[in-house]
Amino acid sequence: MTANPYLTLLGLKKGTDPENCLSLVDGHKVLKTLQSINSLVDDGPKDEITTQVWTFIRQDAELSEDFIQGTQDFSDTSFIRGVDFSKPKEAEELVNTYVDKTSDGKVKSVFKDLNSSSNLLFLTSFNFQGNWRTAFQPEKTSLQEFHVDESTTVMAPLMTHTGQYHYLNDKVQRCTVVKLSLSKRSYMLLVLPHEGANLRDIESKLRTDVMSAWHENLQEGLLELSLPKFSMSSVNDLRELLTNMGPNVEDQLLGSQAEFSQLSNIKPFTIDKAINKVVFEMSEEGAEPQDKIQEAGIPLKLSINRPFFFSVIEGTSNAILMLGKITNPTL
Repeated sequence: MTANPYLTLLGLKKGTDPENCLSLVDGHKVLKTLQSINSLVDDGPKDEITTQVWTFIRQDAELSEDFIQGTQDFSDTSFIRGVDFSKPKEAEELVNTYVDKTSDGKVKSVFKDLNSSSNLLFLTSFNFQGNWRTAFQPEKTSLQEFHVDESTTVMAPLMTHTGQYHYLNDKVQRCTVVKLSLSKRSYMLLVLPHEGANLRDIESKLRTDVMSAWHENLQEGLLELSLPKFSMSSVNDLRELLTNMGPNVEDQLLGSQAEFSQLSNIKPFTIDKAINKVVFEMSEEGAEPQDKIQEAGIPLKLSINRPFFFSVIEGTSNAILMLGKITNPTL
C-alpha cells in the first residue's frame, strides 16, 4: 500500500502498526480537541500561521469524505473544485486564476503543464508571520556587509539586540547555535556555520536528533546579537523532491506504483500535481519592548552576517514547524 511508504518517509512507521494502516483513534477528533485546549490556555502573543489548501479534481470524480474532512481539519481554509481538464490550457488558466483570487494574490501561477488526463491537483500554502518575544532596537538597525560567499558581499539591514540568550558553540559540527523566543509556544534556532565551514556539510547533518542535542546543551549568556531582517518564499513540487531522492521513491509515492484508490470513486486514480508554497516573514518588532535596563557584564558579539540555517519549533512538543536557510537576505 502507498500509505506505508509515506509513513516510513515521515518517520512515523512503527513495527506494531496494522498492515492496512487503519488508525486505532480518530485523528480528526484528537486534533480538534488539542486546538480547543490550545485556544483556551494560550492568551499570550501568538505567531500568525495561516494554512490554505486547494484541491482540483476532474469533473466526473468524487472525493472520499475522509479526504475532504482531512483537508478541512488541517487548514484554516480549504477549497475543492471540479475542473474540466479536457482543454489543459484553459484549465491551467482557470485554476491559477482561482488560486490567485482566493489567496489574496499571495500564490500565483503555480500550476503548469497540465494534461487532459489529469485526475487531481493539490496545493497547500503555509504563511508564517513571526513575532519576536522581545523587540529588537530599531535605532540600532543599520546597513552592514553580508557575505553571500567568498567573492560576493551585499549590504543588508542587520537588527541588533543585547540580552541573555541560550546559545552553543558546536566545535564538532563547526557552527554556533542561538535560541530566540517567538511567542509563548514557539522559538527559533539560528545555526551559523563557523568561518570557513561548508554550509552543505552542516545541512547534510541537520537531523532531528542533532537539533535535539543542540537544544539540550544550550548555555545562557549575554550576547550582542545582530541578524538580518529576512523573509523567505518558496514553491516546492513534491514530485520533483521525491525524484531527487531517487526514481524508485517517486514511483512508489507518487508515480506508477502509487495507489490512491481510497481517495476517490475513480479507479485507477492519480495525483498529478502536489505543490507546497511557503511564505516566512520576520521583522524587528516584538510582542514585548526591550528592557531599557543595561545588562551587567560585557556581551559576546555575534553577527549573523553570512549564510545560515533557521528552524521554527513548537515549544511544547519540540515539533519542527519550518526549516530553511538564508543565503542572501536581500533577495
